[in-house]
Amino acid sequence: MTQKHIRVKDNRRINFFQTDNDAVDVWARVLSHATFKVYIALCRYANNLTSEARVGYAHLAEALNMSTATVSAALKTLESEGLLTVERGYNERGAETNIYVLQPVTSMSEVGSLQ
Repeated sequence: MTQKHIRVKDNRRINFFQTDNDAVDVWARVLSHATFKVYIALCRYANNLTSEARVGYAHLAEALNMSTATVSAALKTLESEGLLTVERGYNERGAETNIYVLQPVTSMSEVGSLQ
């Protein structure tokens, strides 16, 4: 059977982001749809110059059409899978202000047992 191929041209404006190939080639198959959407959103919101994103659970939930509980569960999954780490901290008023750090994406050979 012949495999169908599609052609893609990239005519995007400057306002776009990129992600690792293995994020799609590996993790899109392993993670739930909701968790993968949260990962991609974090990649999108991360500032390339400062490497930080200022985005809250409520904003992610609204942008991705999911509940804040789903966002929270997805972040925990991403942390447990090693795709992000959490630097826990507090602001001057004592409110929790975590920093989520995107980690290098694991390659297919490193994930093999998950498939």
